Amino acid sequence: MAEKKVTGPASYFPSIEKKYGKPIEHWMKELKKVSKLAHMEQVAHLKEKFEEMGNAYFAWATSEPNLYRLMFGGYCEIIMEEHDSKAWNLLRAALDELLAQGVITKSARNGGEVIVWSAVHGASSLAIEGLMSPSDFPMVLKSIQRSLGIVL
Repeated sequence: MAEKKVTGPASYFPSIEKKYGKPIEHWMKELKKVSKLAHMEQVAHLKEKFEEMGNAYFAWATSEPNLYRLMFGGYCEIIMEEHDSKAWNLLRAALDELLAQGVITKSARNGGEVIVWSAVHGASSLAIEGLMSPSDFPMVLKSIQRSLGIVL
């Protein structure tokens, strides 16, 4: 007897595991956290989580400007492989979640971390140096969302 062809969402599991390097059980646990919410509420949760990361980075940078300048201002050399950066990996994972839930397209996901990192890092630097009001940061987040095609 021939094997029954897997259809529906389960047919995507092997490619999800391969692409993101985590078993489907990991993603199911993540989804379980918001499983009682309607799909659009799940999407809103992902958007909120994404914004919270940007706000947290900005808050840290503007509350610790000297440390921020030391780390990113060229005053010291930090050699860090991409895989050693927890912040970078969190950003990539958040973008992957947005893609997996259909909030952003594959095209927007491709290189999205560069857009997001640059915008948040740049806005943090501008605010620290007094060239941008910290109250303008929500506008930066909304601009990032628009550039990624996230419906506001």
